[in-house]
Amino acid sequence: MRGISKFVAVALFLQSVAALPVFAIGPAGQTITPQRGAEVRILYGDAMGLNGSFGGSGFIIANRKVTLQNGTDEGFYCVVTSDHVVSSNGTLAGVGTLPNIGIAFNNSPVTTIANQGPYLRGTGIRATNIFGAATKVDLALVWVDYGLYTQINDLFVRNMVSDSTAAKAFSVIGYGNQGNLVAGTGFKSTGNYGTQRYENNKADAYLNAFVGPAGYVFDAVRDLVPDPNAVGATPGAGTIFDGDSGSPWLTSVVAQQAGQNIDYFTQDAFAVTESGVTRDTVPADGTYFRDFGAAGYGVHLAGTTGTLDGKTYRENLTNACMVLPEPAAILLILPWGMVLLATRRRCAS
Repeated sequence: MRGISKFVAVALFLQSVAALPVFAIGPAGQTITPQRGAEVRILYGDAMGLNGSFGGSGFIIANRKVTLQNGTDEGFYCVVTSDHVVSSNGTLAGVGTLPNIGIAFNNSPVTTIANQGPYLRGTGIRATNIFGAATKVDLALVWVDYGLYTQINDLFVRNMVSDSTAAKAFSVIGYGNQGNLVAGTGFKSTGNYGTQRYENNKADAYLNAFVGPAGYVFDAVRDLVPDPNAVGATPGAGTIFDGDSGSPWLTSVVAQQAGQNIDYFTQDAFAVTESGVTRDTVPADGTYFRDFGAAGYGVHLAGTTGTLDGKTYRENLTNACMVLPEPAAILLILPWGMVLLATRRRCAS
């Protein structure tokens, strides 16, 4: 999850230097074991895909089979994330994408931004290539070739839905900055990235043409940071933090973490994490707070602001996943490091 008040100015600087994401989930104890496969880390920077840097979160919306000219059925994941996560400098104005962008399924072996281990390299697709040249919607795709097509990977696919129900209950699953609860105040960042966590919340408002950080404008869903200890609080209440950008807001199919007796949703994404408001003052140790009542924002998948054809964000993303990135002659970078120049013959599924 990304960008906010005091953090906007700081984040734009950091992103220009290291393309750091902005936002993650608290409280710390709400890790998911075993991990869910649909939600992934976005990594970048390593030409061999051996040791990437953390960029944000994302989730798989398609498992595509592409039959190459030589008859091989190649498998591709289509992954939704935030445009600022894949942008070369973390803003709408960034030219192109981060180098060697891709995905990783597992928790990171380290909690730092750098050296997060191996990943599958792919191709980032910016918002302007999905919604039109004039768009400012903070959504993007990452296409990833995972090798020979396997239908069982359909288990990793998550649905996208259009929903604007008042006070909609939802869960977020992401890999961002761990936030620890500070009683009576809010959540404090820890600088620990790359572990899959969940948090539960409710939609507070739906906003048309919301002006977000880093140049983005989009239809949004707003939530407010809840106090997990308040009377009537939703079990599993928490918040997004930096690094959760691109993670889904899920509304159906209940799971429960063993030993916690807390339900959370795992399917049907109706929004994608974009940003949240943090306190203007920064403690001497460099951490920051998301106070109770502060706003967070997700890109509403039922939105239409910034699309040239009037279709919803969800419809445009779905359509973009039906075809591979142009040109038709594609340089396929396979997970094991081989490079194959192939002409697409047909998309079979």
